[in-house]
Amino acid sequence: MALLGAGKGNCVGFFVAVQKNLLDMECVFAYLMQKRFIARDVIAHFSHNKTLYEDAEYHNCVFVGLDEEGVPKHVHRRGTQGAYKHTEVGSKSEYSFHHNGESEKLYVFEAPINMLAFITLHPENWQQHSYVALCSVSERAILHRLKVNPKLRKVVLCLDHDHAGHAAYYRRSFACFLLGAQLK
Repeated sequence: MALLGAGKGNCVGFFVAVQKNLLDMECVFAYLMQKRFIARDVIAHFSHNKTLYEDAEYHNCVFVGLDEEGVPKHVHRRGTQGAYKHTEVGSKSEYSFHHNGESEKLYVFEAPINMLAFITLHPENWQQHSYVALCSVSERAILHRLKVNPKLRKVVLCLDHDHAGHAAYYRRSFACFLLGAQLK
């Protein structure tokens, strides 16, 4: 385990990172590709950028959210066996798992795997757009993405079609409206 945020003057709190499997990401690749049908190149992109890895102890998928300086501030785990999901204590929700692009579009998802699945289904020039997985029902990650990237003017809410997704749509719509972002 490693402390994240140590040595940074702007860090309010600390959290313990999940120990990385230093040998490989075999379980994560197998789970994401064979059970979730995520494209290998999408997995490789996030792995290369150190925002997706496999934990050493349980071989979970670990999704990392970085701040603007590349410091991990948010860690969310998803089991490769069963339905285990957990956001690490001390994680800052505004920095949840994301990708920053150059276009004016921000695609918003409830979970990291939903985000990866969308990118897999819409691969053409996907890196030009911005994406964020909320890992919760909080809109803090959306608001932070809009704050740090003034190019973002269109927010596309890609939420689950259930009660929680509908309720979240209305809350997030109002928040985006207040910031002047157009919803799609």
